[in-house]
Amino acid sequence: MASAGLPDDGLVNSDDTAAERLERPECLRLLSGHRGGVGRLGFDAQDMPTILPVNYEMAGDDLVIRTGSGMKSVVARKGGIIAFEIDGLEDEGRTAWSVLVRGMASLISAGELVELGGPTPSPLAPVSGDTYLRVRSGVITGRRFPLRPSPSLTPPPGPDD
Repeated sequence: MASAGLPDDGLVNSDDTAAERLERPECLRLLSGHRGGVGRLGFDAQDMPTILPVNYEMAGDDLVIRTGSGMKSVVARKGGIIAFEIDGLEDEGRTAWSVLVRGMASLISAGELVELGGPTPSPLAPVSGDTYLRVRSGVITGRRFPLRPSPSLTPPPGPDD
């Protein structure tokens, strides 16, 4: 699904022949399944790409992030386009998945957060974080792929092998 200014450009999964492309409902399920989860928020900070860990909650199809009054909230005040990514493992570590959300960030009040009806995210850092960001999920893409056994994780042969 594309949103104004955010084309579904097909960049995700474009060169992964073993990857299964995840549809929007599955991406939303994975995002919602990590209540209180940690993801990575990417944005443009003073003409430099910046990626920071954040925790989040889902409010319908949108992300809600609680933060302090630093750079993340400056980006939201400007109505900036952000990227948010989360990943995980399934099948006892044999399969990995990744979900990428691209959308517009905006500041919301505590009252607007209550109206959204979702849970309130807690800040990662033990400092006051009373600023809430809402990320409208313009484009959501995802992929699931099998993991190759890593030679570094394979135990060396024993004396009886």
